[in-house]
Amino acid sequence: MQPKSPRTRNDRAEFAAMECLESRLLLSGNVLASVAHGVLSIVGDAAANDIVVTAGASSGQVVVASGAGNATQINGQAAPVTLQGVTGNVQIKLGVGDDKVQLSGLALAKGLAIDMGVGNNTVIVDSGTSVNGDLSVLAGKGNLTASLTGVAVTGAATFKAGVGAGSLTMDSLAVGKALTVSGGWANDSASFVTVGGIATFGGTNVTIYGSTLNNTLKVGADSNVSIVSSAVIKTTSVTTGKGAATVTVDGSTFSGKFTLTTGAGNDTINIATAANTTFAGGASITTGAGGDTLTIGSSGADDFGSGSIGGFQGAITFNGGAGSDTLDYLTYGNTFAKAATIRGFEIIR
Repeated sequence: MQPKSPRTRNDRAEFAAMECLESRLLLSGNVLASVAHGVLSIVGDAAANDIVVTAGASSGQVVVASGAGNATQINGQAAPVTLQGVTGNVQIKLGVGDDKVQLSGLALAKGLAIDMGVGNNTVIVDSGTSVNGDLSVLAGKGNLTASLTGVAVTGAATFKAGVGAGSLTMDSLAVGKALTVSGGWANDSASFVTVGGIATFGGTNVTIYGSTLNNTLKVGADSNVSIVSSAVIKTTSVTTGKGAATVTVDGSTFSGKFTLTTGAGNDTINIATAANTTFAGGASITTGAGGDTLTIGSSGADDFGSGSIGGFQGAITFNGGAGSDTLDYLTYGNTFAKAATIRGFEIIR
């Protein structure tokens, strides 16, 4: 039996090169994470980056790690990277590629800006994350799927997708100022915007910019929707699930047709009860089974001018579902350019 020949320097170099190539084939890009003057910057490359951003053990500490399978390097290494002194904005910018970013349990001192770039991208912001400033989620051409659950934003929230489908899901999202949803979600019939839990949109302006198709807002069971001080450019569709839902629409202008459909349950719909609201493109309101109440306008609007009214243009339809439903609108001075079509309401006053 002949002894094995010793491995030469060339053999070792070739073996090392093969190991390096194999490792690189298993990885999905490299993400650079750094902190400067309190601002956390996370920059991706042209590969399909997959990262998870979580809170560290102490205040101002953030951990950036690879997502499933540890396929993405962070600062050239496979292990998670912990960054200190994050006291300013967080900026995430991923390049071309089908990227994914997940944020969880973060208490950010200032704003959060996520730019996913071109590709079929995914953004997940989990419960327990708070943003003490503005939040923006942007993407270029491709399908953007974004999900935010239990997130609190003190400033404005902006969601803008490029051409493509995908979805935007907001579950128990609290936004302190303006909410803007625009882009690709309105361009594809498979796209939708979903709000669950209690959705609160405050501030002076809530704007949903549509395109050629409807803006669709869907909520789950026992959910409440409040649209206040809103300017909706295109058509709007709001659908609630089963259970007792409360829908409030005040101080808003809808340029396109407004459609509201509630599910089974004792629903309460208040329109223009606190501030004048205009439906320039017509309106259709349909309630599901249950004892529903639809109130339009507030007392004093016709007699003393101190209340508020709903102004309706175009075709108007109010449909009550099964059950004893109440439509309260006659004495509040609401204006109708055309006579409203009313069906299924047992009590009209």
